Amino acid sequence: MIDPLNLTQIQYELAIAIGTSLNMEQMLKEALGAILHKLGGTAIGVHWMPAQDETGAMAPFTIPRGAARSDAYASAVALLPPLGDAAGWLALGDTLPLQGGVEPSGYYHILGLPGVGVLILTRKDAPLEGLVVAALQPLLGRLADACLACRQNQALADAHQETIRVNRELTQAQQEVRELFGRNQAILDAIPDWMFTLGRNGEILDYRLTDSTSLGQWVAKLARIGKSIDDLLPAELAQQTHMAIRRALASQRRQSFEIPVLHEGETVHLEVRMVVSGADEVLAIVQDVSERKRLTEQLEVLARFSAENPNPVMRVDKEGMILFANQQSQQILDVWKSEVEGQVPPQWLQTCLGVLERGVETSLEEVVGERFYIFTIAPIVEGGYVNLYARDITERYYAEEILAQEHNLLRTLIDNLPDQIYVKDRESNFLLFNPAVLRALGAKNDEEVVGKTDFDFHSPELAAEFFADEQRILTTGQPIFNKEERIVGGNGQDYWRSTTKIPLFDQKGEVTGLIGINHDVTAAKNAADALRQAAAQNQLLAQAVDAASDGVLITDARHPDNPIIYANPAFTRITGYSTQEVLGRNCRFLQGPETDPAELAKLRRAIAEERSVAISVLNYRKDGRIFWNELAISPVFSDEGELTHFVGVQTDSSERRQTARTLQAVLDTIYYPQV
Repeated sequence: MIDPLNLTQIQYELAIAIGTSLNMEQMLKEALGAILHKLGGTAIGVHWMPAQDETGAMAPFTIPRGAARSDAYASAVALLPPLGDAAGWLALGDTLPLQGGVEPSGYYHILGLPGVGVLILTRKDAPLEGLVVAALQPLLGRLADACLACRQNQALADAHQETIRVNRELTQAQQEVRELFGRNQAILDAIPDWMFTLGRNGEILDYRLTDSTSLGQWVAKLARIGKSIDDLLPAELAQQTHMAIRRALASQRRQSFEIPVLHEGETVHLEVRMVVSGADEVLAIVQDVSERKRLTEQLEVLARFSAENPNPVMRVDKEGMILFANQQSQQILDVWKSEVEGQVPPQWLQTCLGVLERGVETSLEEVVGERFYIFTIAPIVEGGYVNLYARDITERYYAEEILAQEHNLLRTLIDNLPDQIYVKDRESNFLLFNPAVLRALGAKNDEEVVGKTDFDFHSPELAAEFFADEQRILTTGQPIFNKEERIVGGNGQDYWRSTTKIPLFDQKGEVTGLIGINHDVTAAKNAADALRQAAAQNQLLAQAVDAASDGVLITDARHPDNPIIYANPAFTRITGYSTQEVLGRNCRFLQGPETDPAELAKLRRAIAEERSVAISVLNYRKDGRIFWNELAISPVFSDEGELTHFVGVQTDSSERRQTARTLQAVLDTIYYPQV
């Protein structure tokens, strides 16, 4: 077992040996010598390999004494380059370097030197304890780092001279590059286009934005190296760009396409030219072509304007030859019996020559065949021809005739309406009105009303009220509907009218005046007053019925079984039934076993014959107690003589009958004493 003090000494000497020299072989000898001496090994060596070989990270393990071709050992040896290569070994002691076919004779300890290779220690007496391996492991990592540093130092030394030479050449090349870059930068600065270097998957590798427009500033805020075009464009446009990248890389040819982008409520058209700039990257040059596209579209529209014009367009020279005529001119040409490169009729030649001589655009209406046209003749003096622009107004012509007829009809209708209809301006002056207005104002003719206001026809108080209403309408644009007004007419008699005033708007939506309609409601108002008086009387009558001591019922004869539709408080008090329990039922629910059938038959006959009747019948209260009911019913008829209701009045005569019986008994006692 290794003495802890000895182990500490090994750690110390190994630590001292590491980094004492920039010569890897000298440093390894000192470090390996300390391990070999202190651990009692027979041999120790380092086999190094290229830095990228992962066997340098091999975990430590021990091959036991007497093991024949241990699997672990075989795997370790198989990973090593040929062991006969002396350049790959640095060894101390006996038996090293190992051969692939050598069998272990003792204990072989294989430990990894990350990035450098493996360390192999042989011992005959005993394997290394785990404590020793654990103590060596971090120091071996530092040893590996020191080896790498030695390698790098040597490489740096070798490269130093080469660097000096290269620097001289580089300095000269940099100067040439700076000059070239300056020229290229000047060219790039003069180009307003955006430039993006994009990876295969659409990621932004580099970009250049010089556009100072709002769109350019917006893109500059979003564009970042490492972002994807998916973050800048809508899904559909991003997919289109991805496809263009793939096509460019596959074909090694330039790809061009347009992208419409909605910015600040307007569509901006961007032209993208994409060229391959690397194995997995493309250069995308983006240019705003909105203005170019707009101008192109305008040119195309202008080129098609004459041909696509829905109205006839022709060009006639000073000899009367038709130089051009669109398709819509064919009807006119058919009537003229002419064609393109043919002649216009003689009267038209004189008209065109006259316009060309005056050099003034002229418009005129002409009938061609059965159609009505407005011709605008525009002289092109420097070209020696005129342009004829015709507009078919046949439908408008007939529409105007129909409109005139409708206007006359409407005017006739308004003039014969009993309602007062008028139009006023913003100062409440009368402009238009029907005869009913004249009659209401007591005027003889239109001249007595036009330009005047209500102050000329009504009292100052009433006119002021009308004026205030109208000015409020003209200011707010809010109409007045069915306002009742009491008026002193031109004949000095009061009457009532219902007034509606509506604002008039022009094409700009501004109020220019108002329309008023006055309807005489005197008769209706008098009728309403009479109705209200009748209603008041009916209300008084209803109150009297409700206050009556006798029970009052009203049944609806128009419905089957004469259902009760009204019962006064006295009825509910007499019978014990609530109003809710009575309404909708026939009166027979008051009958019982002792009710006289003969009286009921008399009641049914009277109802069938639609006449009045009075009966005395025994009825039952809700609690089952009997009472004598003096019942009188009367039919109610409509103005047309139709039976609509029955009114029944019942009087509880039980107490009276009991009094009569008592009185009779007393009388019987007085006049007929018992013997």
